[in-house]
Amino acid sequence: MKIRKAIEILDEVIPPPHNEMVDMAHAPIANAWELIRKTLFRVQWTSATDKQPADDKPVLVATERGRICVGFYIADLKKWMDYEANKRDEYFSGFPRDNVTHWMTLPDLPTKSEV
Repeated sequence: MKIRKAIEILDEVIPPPHNEMVDMAHAPIANAWELIRKTLFRVQWTSATDKQPADDKPVLVATERGRICVGFYIADLKKWMDYEANKRDEYFSGFPRDNVTHWMTLPDLPTKSEV
């Protein structure tokens, strides 16, 4: 079973926290599911042919050769760029040998209490 299908199934039985059907006893379950649901959607690979991330936003990318690194998409150029190459002023190097196949949102940085 894929994560998206599992989310759909659970969405049918666990109402969102702001739903009037959620009573005080079940509010913690609804709140917990909402947090898990948002996290699960964030940690899924997105096909680069289906959708691109926000312009210039660093994301985790996977290439056809199995390379995983941080990159970003430039909509005006319709080109994926290697984040590390950009930091070295090799802005237009892109991914010369690898085509980006998938991307994923980077996780949030840890808070001070989590460090």
